[in-house]
Amino acid sequence: MRSIASQIHIALTEEQKTRLANPRQARPEAHEAYLKGRYYWNKRTADGMQNAEHYFQQAIDSDPTYAAAYSGLADCNSGLTWHGFKSPADALPKAYAAARKAVEIDPESAEAHASLGLVLSHNWNGPERSPSSGVPWNWILNTQMRTTGTETIFPSRAPLRGTGRSPPRTGTRST
Repeated sequence: MRSIASQIHIALTEEQKTRLANPRQARPEAHEAYLKGRYYWNKRTADGMQNAEHYFQQAIDSDPTYAAAYSGLADCNSGLTWHGFKSPADALPKAYAAARKAVEIDPESAEAHASLGLVLSHNWNGPERSPSSGVPWNWILNTQMRTTGTETIFPSRAPLRGTGRSPPRTGTRST
């Protein structure tokens, strides 16, 4: 990473240099479980997301300080709600708790902030209505769309996979 930064002539702060020199390493078994979780999560089916949830929890059990695993767990619960496979009352509190934990563990993680933004983009009266970090909504949604595809953010624009029907609408988000 440092060589890339020097090739494009970016000035890094001392904190950024330290972070790049000492990247956080997850336990190998936790990382493997995380990758399996993302594989299943990307299927965007009820079974796929439930399998993913299992693997993300396995990664967390193996390494409780692995922020990406909490982010994946949050994305599973958000996805189960977006696609109409679970009720918001069941899934969103779990998604919110996992996303907040991911941000708490790694406040610099774009993935963690994107997961929190996705949870908060639901029409849900959870503990907060906007990211406490002050990260702009369009950045969060843009990041999430690049990593997950637009049907995750705008489910009404795409039918549920394999069903030919659109997911239920829960109203619009108030500001």
